Amino acid sequence: MKTSLIISLLCLALVLFSSCKKEDLDIACNENSFTVDQNKIDRKVLVIGIDGFRSDVMNANRSPFLYSYSQDPGTYFTGKNIVEYLTLSGPNWTSLLTGAHWEKHMVEDNFFSFYNVEDYPPFFHYIEEAKSSINTVSLCHWLPINSSVNQDFTDYSPISLFSDSAIYADGLSLVEQNYSVDGDIIFLHFDDLDHFGHLNGFHDTIPEYAQAVTTMDGYAMGLVNAVDARRALGEDWIIFIVSDHGGINRGHTGLPNEPAVNQTIFYANHPSETFLSNYISSQTDLAPSILDFLGIQNEAFECAKDGQSILN
Repeated sequence: MKTSLIISLLCLALVLFSSCKKEDLDIACNENSFTVDQNKIDRKVLVIGIDGFRSDVMNANRSPFLYSYSQDPGTYFTGKNIVEYLTLSGPNWTSLLTGAHWEKHMVEDNFFSFYNVEDYPPFFHYIEEAKSSINTVSLCHWLPINSSVNQDFTDYSPISLFSDSAIYADGLSLVEQNYSVDGDIIFLHFDDLDHFGHLNGFHDTIPEYAQAVTTMDGYAMGLVNAVDARRALGEDWIIFIVSDHGGINRGHTGLPNEPAVNQTIFYANHPSETFLSNYISSQTDLAPSILDFLGIQNEAFECAKDGQSILN
């Protein structure tokens, strides 16, 4: 009897302890409390998003700037960045923007029908909550990124039609501070690589796709040079270059085990920050890295995220 009572009491104590821990976790996850490093919050961020970038076409001949940039001592680079199991644009761009995997944010396709925006907003939300005077901008060739994810959380995210050349021109003006709005945190999305991949094929031997890679290389060089000019004036910028997936033949959907699809590029560049070494990033690492660079810590985001910052 005594032994049974002791066991029963121990079981009850274990249940109560577990319940308390679960309750404490829920409270922490629901807290929207911020810690902001005032020495970092006014830094600048440029994200260059390139849709459909098959990483093995990035080489010294086809994309000389991106190749040399990957070798820069101030750059974190991997050509094996891990994409989502659902190898479509919708799930992957949402994971890049939210820091959470698709099983959480619930974007399963390119229609964003079941997006759990309340629990998994894009990183822009946390930046605006931390300091609303920061100017946040999202310019996207593929408009659903803005209309379904970024629009309600940025100062400027138009949903009118763009081309890659227009995104480049407007992005350059934003960095150079010659645009109609100001931009401190800038997200740019380019779509021609994915477009020509679907039309002609995702491979370096396909002339249309190869030319799109070379054109994108020039856009990246122009934007990086513009940021370097702002750095020379004393502004503190970090640059990320990311993609949502690669491709095989003319597609990428439903190919989670193909390296040409499920691995893509991930760059981060800063002249004095150090990055994790011998680390392979994933889509969910972008958002934590941006918030870390800006010195923003939020309890709700820490509970929601799956990725980690690649900054040391």
